Amino acid sequence: MANFIVAHRFSKVMPVMKETVQKILNEGKPTLIFFEKTKGRLADTFKMMAKDYPSLNSMYKNLEDKDNQHATAQLMSIIGIHPREAPVLVLLPFKPPKDGIIPKYKTDKLSQKNIKKFIDSGLQGKLEIYLKSEDEDLSPNQKYHHVTLDNFDLKVHGKSKFFLLGMDFFQEHMPQEIKKVFRAIGEMLEGLGLKETMDLGVCDVYKNEISGKVSVVRMPQI
Repeated sequence: MANFIVAHRFSKVMPVMKETVQKILNEGKPTLIFFEKTKGRLADTFKMMAKDYPSLNSMYKNLEDKDNQHATAQLMSIIGIHPREAPVLVLLPFKPPKDGIIPKYKTDKLSQKNIKKFIDSGLQGKLEIYLKSEDEDLSPNQKYHHVTLDNFDLKVHGKSKFFLLGMDFFQEHMPQEIKKVFRAIGEMLEGLGLKETMDLGVCDVYKNEISGKVSVVRMPQI
């Protein structure tokens, strides 16, 4: 009976919270995740459609709901979704990464017909995956650029000068020594009057899937 309770303690369509995020990550089976900003018929449509796919995990989250914010932020960081994109439906097929990219699909076409087509096409691998890119940090007085996937071409290739790129995982619980190094290099370039010859920036390769731009071999990497 204990095993039955553990296996069936979650409904077919689950809210996003710490326990359900852990469940989908640990199980690694295809998962649907729906993010919305206001409660309405789109959520009802998603929940109804999700029940037609009992072999998939299904989750939903209203981003205006302040509960389970940490779990929501963690999940959105893992799958590379921004709050501004809501309402959006994501399909995680949990297939092995290819060239360092985790397969994942998303759509904002949320009619019953489009949701069904999206799920079926995604499970068959017929959709184009999307790539993670974080928002650019536009804080002033930085000695280096904040490089993301979206601004990579502009920042790194956009000007006719050398570019020094530092790559690492910039997580809260990890030391960020490479940022200190690049800040010192930036100050040195300014002092030597070399800003017109060389530019520099750092990129979080966890939050930005740039392996199609550069070969990521190890962390940290320059």
